[in-house]
Amino acid sequence: MLALFYEKPTLTSPHTPASFVEFQDVWLAYNDELLAQQNFAVEAIDLQVRQGEFIAIVGPSGCGKSTFMKLTTGLKMPSKGRITIDGAPVTGPLKISGMAFQAPSLLPWRTTVDNVLLPLEIVEPYRSSFRAKKAEYRARAESLLETVGLQGFGELVRKGAREGHLAVRITLEIRDDPHPHPAT
Repeated sequence: MLALFYEKPTLTSPHTPASFVEFQDVWLAYNDELLAQQNFAVEAIDLQVRQGEFIAIVGPSGCGKSTFMKLTTGLKMPSKGRITIDGAPVTGPLKISGMAFQAPSLLPWRTTVDNVLLPLEIVEPYRSSFRAKKAEYRARAESLLETVGLQGFGELVRKGAREGHLAVRITLEIRDDPHPHPAT
């Protein structure tokens, strides 16, 4: 299951768009050869998600849920059609989004809290002030770990895979398999 969460408006334009996320006749072929063969991973997606709305996309493995997630966040660009977020066309990776993938994506040598802090170390505007604000960011990361029931686990290694994206202030959160199986 793929879930799309909208947190709060951060409108970039003076008007409020009817939809926060909008797909208009979106198609995606993964490469030029597949496009020439008219072989698409997803076809003719029309979707509108208003501010404050929650959606879940449910389907079998391989049906395009993760592809939809990549299109929504700008990690993949459509072969045809148009995607807008907050009224602006998606032209590349979005800084306002956070993603949690099915498989944990940790650096195994880092502690839980250090894995949560990783986006702040590499994503602007946080990266340029990371050293100066590290104590503030660390306190926020520990608070987030507490929020998801991982208080006291900050110094353990190989935990916190799904919480790293929460350390960055995001407007749009997308989770691939939002109800993960318990960690083993």
